[in-house]
Amino acid sequence: MSVGTNVIRSVHPREVMMKEDPMVIEEGLMVAKEGLVKIEEGLVKIEEGLGMIEEGLVKIEEGLVKIEEGLGMIEEGLVKIEEGLVKIEEGLVKIEEDQKVAEDQKVAEDQKVAEDQKVAEDQKVAEDQKEDLTGVVWSPV
Repeated sequence: MSVGTNVIRSVHPREVMMKEDPMVIEEGLMVAKEGLVKIEEGLVKIEEGLGMIEEGLVKIEEGLVKIEEGLGMIEEGLVKIEEGLVKIEEGLVKIEEDQKVAEDQKVAEDQKVAEDQKVAEDQKVAEDQKEDLTGVVWSPV
């Protein structure tokens, strides 16, 4: 420094207060401690939140598993319904076949009855004609 030059140093008001009052330093330390406690409490809350998120993710995963199981059961149900529809279709085809057989049998029976009636009628006519022939008396003239 040169002689005769005045150096003015700017001093922050806090520095002045700290130098003047040691109680201010103690209060500052207390405030800083409270801040650290608050930070610690905040970190605990964050940790709790992360734990809850983790629990939520586990629940979501369990839910997705349940959904997957449900979809599998629905798929099995649809397969059973499809199998049932195939059985119904087979049953309808069988009913149609049975109806066709029954109709054919009915036609055959009706033909048989008609033939039997025709034969019976023919026999009746023949018998009637025979009676007519036997009932006639021939006399020589």
